[in-house]
Amino acid sequence: MGLSPLEWVEGSALLAGLGAAFAVPHAGRKFFRAAAQRFDGFARRRAASVAAVGLLSFLGSAAFGFLVRLPEPSVHDEFAYVLLGDTFASGRLANPQHPLWPHFETMHVLHEPAYAAKFPVAQGLFLAAGQALSGDPIVGVWLGAALACAALTWMLQAWLPPRWALLGGILAVLHFGIVGYWAQSYWGGAPAVLGGALLFGGLRRAWDRPAIAPSLALGAGLALLANSRPYEGLVAALPAAVALGWRTLRRPPAGWWPRLVLPVAGVLLVTGAAMLHYNRTVTGSALRMPYQAYQSRYAVASPWWFLRDNPVRGYRTDAMRQFHEGWELGQRRKQSTLAGAARATPWKLYQIYQFPFRMFLVFPLAALPWAWRRPWLRLAAATCAALLAALLALTWVQPHYVAPAAGLLLVLFLHALRLLRARGPAGRAFARLVPFACAAGFAAHLFAPRLDDFGIVRSNVAQQLEELQGKQLVLVSYGPEHSEHLEWVYNRADIDASQTVWARARTNAENARLLEYFRDRRPWSLRIEHDGDPPKLEPILR
Repeated sequence: MGLSPLEWVEGSALLAGLGAAFAVPHAGRKFFRAAAQRFDGFARRRAASVAAVGLLSFLGSAAFGFLVRLPEPSVHDEFAYVLLGDTFASGRLANPQHPLWPHFETMHVLHEPAYAAKFPVAQGLFLAAGQALSGDPIVGVWLGAALACAALTWMLQAWLPPRWALLGGILAVLHFGIVGYWAQSYWGGAPAVLGGALLFGGLRRAWDRPAIAPSLALGAGLALLANSRPYEGLVAALPAAVALGWRTLRRPPAGWWPRLVLPVAGVLLVTGAAMLHYNRTVTGSALRMPYQAYQSRYAVASPWWFLRDNPVRGYRTDAMRQFHEGWELGQRRKQSTLAGAARATPWKLYQIYQFPFRMFLVFPLAALPWAWRRPWLRLAAATCAALLAALLALTWVQPHYVAPAAGLLLVLFLHALRLLRARGPAGRAFARLVPFACAAGFAAHLFAPRLDDFGIVRSNVAQQLEELQGKQLVLVSYGPEHSEHLEWVYNRADIDASQTVWARARTNAENARLLEYFRDRRPWSLRIEHDGDPPKLEPILR
C-alpha cells in the first residue's frame, strides 16, 4: 500500500520537525519556558480554555472554507445528510412521498412511505442549524466541529492536568477542527466526537461526586451517540455502562441515585421517546429505524463480514443495482471466508489509522504499560480495544467510525506522552516533537492541492442551470462505464419547489409523464458516458 502525496508531505514535515525538536538552540530555551508558563496560566482558566478552543476551531474552519473553497457534497452519504438537514430546516421530520418518486430513487434515501434520508438525525440537526442561521449547511458542520473540540477540552480537564487538557484541545483543532473531511465536508464525525466527550467527561466528574450538571452531560452524550454512530457508540458506551452498573450495585456514594441515575435516565427517556416518534414518522413503525427500512429494501451485502447476505433485491435502476449488488456485494464477498476477512484486516486497520490523529497517536502508546495500574486508563484502553474489535467485524470501515472514542484516544495519547516526558532527555525530546508533528499534519492538509472532484463538477452544472431563467428539470442517464459512486440524482427536501429538479431517465412513457408533471420547467438531458469526461447537457425539445 503506497503512500499518498498528502502522507509524503506530512512525513517530510514530521522529519524536519524531529530534527528541530532534538536541536532546540540553547538561546531559545528561555523563550520556550516563558511561553510554557503563559500557556499553563491560561490553561488553569478552565472555562476560558474550553471557549478558546471552540472559537479557534470555528473561526479557523470558516476561514479555510472561505479562503480556499466552500466544500460541495460529493459522496452518497454527504448528499443524504444534506437532504436530512434541509428537511429539518424546512420544519419537517420527513417529506411526503412524491407521486413520481421512482424517478428520484437514489442511494441512502427512502421514498416509501416518506421521502427522507436513512441516517440518524444528529448530523442533520447540525446542518439544519447552519442552514437556518446562515442559509448554508456548511456552517452547521463548522459549528459541530467547534463544539466537539470544545467538549474534548472540557472532557480532558476531568482526566488530566489543565495544561495537558488544553494541549489535547489544540491537537483536536489542528487535526480535525479546521481541515480534513470532518470539518470541511458533510460526512459527519464531529457529532459522535461531541457525544463521546460529553459521555466520558460527565462520567469522570460524576463518579466520586455525583452532580446534576455532569450527569446531564453524560446522558446527552449517550443521546448524541445513539443518533450519530449507534453501533460504534453502543460499543464505546458499554464499558462505561458496566462500570456504572457495578458502582450502583456495590457501594454508590451519597446522592448517586438522585444526582446521577435519575438525570441520566430522564435524558434517555426523552431521547428514546423522540427517536420512536421520528421512526414512526419516517417508516410508519416506531420500532423500525430509517436505516433498517432502507437496508431491508435495498441492501444485499451484510454490514458484518461473518453474517449471511440478504436476498437479491429487485432494482428499478442500474445505478442502484451497480452500487448494492456490484460494489457493496463485491466488497462483502471478498471477506466471505476467514482467509478473506484476514486479508481485509490490514486495509481496515489503515482506515482506522487514517483517523485524524494519525501516526502521532501510535508511538506514545508504547508507554501505556507503565500506566496500566491506573483504573481509569484501563477503562479507556478497554473501550478503545472493544471499539477496534467491533470495527474489524464490519465489512467496510471509514475513519469517522472511530469518532465515539476520540476523547479516550486523546487521553491515552496524552497520558503516555506525560510518562515519556518524565523518562529523561529522549522522552522530553519526543514531547517537544508533538507541536512540530501537529504543525506538519495541519500544514499538509492546509497546503495540499484541492482537485476538481465530482462534487465541484456537479455544483458547476447546477450553478449554470440556476443562472437561467425559470425552473429546470434534468433527466440523468449513464453510460455502461459510469462509476456507481458518482451519483447526480439528489434533490432538495421539497422537490417540486426546487430551482432544479434532478430525475432519472426511465422509459419513454414514464419520461413523458414526468415532463407533463413538470410542464412549467425547462427540460434537459444530462448524459455521462465515461468517468472523467465532461457531462453532456442538452435541452429536450417538447
